[in-house]
Amino acid sequence: MANLGAEDQMSEESEDMSSDEEATEDLDSVDGLKNFLKKNLVKFASRLRIKKRTAPESFEPPS
Repeated sequence: MANLGAEDQMSEESEDMSSDEEATEDLDSVDGLKNFLKKNLVKFASRLRIKKRTAPESFEPPS
């Protein structure tokens, strides 16, 4: 069930990014790209944490 919650949260975040048209229009300039990454860095990092937390319980990392 925890996995379903993570997928819902990820889909909500991707909708937030696609609705931010101001940032995507300005990506052709270096400064615009930097500003976009600064605004969305937390979203990208939270996605990585979600994927890391939702590993299958039977998974055991190699020793």
